[in-house]
Amino acid sequence: MNFYKAQLFLLLLFLTLSKADPALCGSRDSVMTVIQFQHAINNYDFFKKKKTTLKNSPLDKYELKMIEAAISQDKVDFGGEFDSGREVNNFMGQILVVGGGKLKGTYGENQGKTALLDFSKEDNEIVDLIHKLQSGEWQEDPYTGIKFNNYKDKEAYIKELQRKQKLYKKAFDQKNRDTLERYYTLNIAKDVQPDILASITSESDMKKIPDHKFARVEFENVPCPVFLNPKLYKILSRITKPGGKIELSVTNACRRLIAPVIQNTKFGEEYSKILKSQYNLLETLHPTYHRLTFEITNN
Repeated sequence: MNFYKAQLFLLLLFLTLSKADPALCGSRDSVMTVIQFQHAINNYDFFKKKKTTLKNSPLDKYELKMIEAAISQDKVDFGGEFDSGREVNNFMGQILVVGGGKLKGTYGENQGKTALLDFSKEDNEIVDLIHKLQSGEWQEDPYTGIKFNNYKDKEAYIKELQRKQKLYKKAFDQKNRDTLERYYTLNIAKDVQPDILASITSESDMKKIPDHKFARVEFENVPCPVFLNPKLYKILSRITKPGGKIELSVTNACRRLIAPVIQNTKFGEEYSKILKSQYNLLETLHPTYHRLTFEITNN
């Protein structure tokens, strides 16, 4: 009987110490501390084999900065507000772009395929050109410099400009409609006009997104700290259709940090295979400027 009491005492003691030592336990719903990341990296089997644990290569300034940012952003919400006319339940497309928006933004928050085309500059140039021709300020073709033979030739030229103006505007409008129908955008930067102003790691913000809404989720210009939040993978699993694809984009500096986070999720096994096959390539990239893009499946 004393033997079993002793075993129970040791078990309780271990559990107590584990709770007290952040290096031995970490919540799957919050970002790990620096000590927890150190413990996790040192115990990641692939890193042991590659000799890239902290015993061989301590956390550098980029990694420490990313952990600090992930911790500070862990519980930040943005309200989950929909842009006018872009409520998610009305969206019939299949793709969510995290980090996208209808405008490019001032500081590169969104520089990709979801930004809508702006025809206003070209439109104003044509309007100004037509005005100068009609007022008589210009008596020649502005592109060739050849003078018009008569008033009739100039009128025909103006009508052709007006026809092209309508065609260009129609083409731009159609391209923008296609973009809006195909992509739904999420961003924390309001000035890029995302369809939903929200953090992808905020359960409060993301509760506005129905279960299994998207067949594909893509990340565009999203920083590493987002991928260090374990809530991300729980949310991705919920909002992505079964069998849906998730496209992640990881920097060299993020490769060691993301591994122990994602290994405890349903995507861990698939990501581990990708990491092993691409690790040498990742090591050759700049720590933060260049990214490796790959897909995982919501099985």
